Amino acid sequence: MRVQTLSRKNWHLIEKVDASGSGLVSGFLTGLGANKQREAARMTALLDRVAAHGPRQGTAKCHQIQGEIWELIHGQLRILFAHDGHQLIVCTRGFIKKSQKTPKKEIKRAERILREFREARDGNDLEWG
Repeated sequence: MRVQTLSRKNWHLIEKVDASGSGLVSGFLTGLGANKQREAARMTALLDRVAAHGPRQGTAKCHQIQGEIWELIHGQLRILFAHDGHQLIVCTRGFIKKSQKTPKKEIKRAERILREFREARDGNDLEWG
């Protein structure tokens, strides 16, 4: 599995890199249309704050949605993530939330990416890009 740093300060935020070489979260944020660029910039700032201070869990901007999967929130934008060890956060997915509940398919994708990450980590098969 190929991963890259999304942000690194006191906490290390990483993301999976897809076959085209784009990070799943950073690619999502940069690929948003012009009408979402302001929200994308604010989500990027929120990610930087998380890297500096850790996730402020149980708040309006960050809460647990299922099992190990947590959600960062800004407006309609969502970034799913999970903790993995001391001050490491695996950011798994970014999406635009259009309904009250987080879609099950997004949670399942996040769980799958986290599982793939851990299998690659444990098998010394992580490639940093």
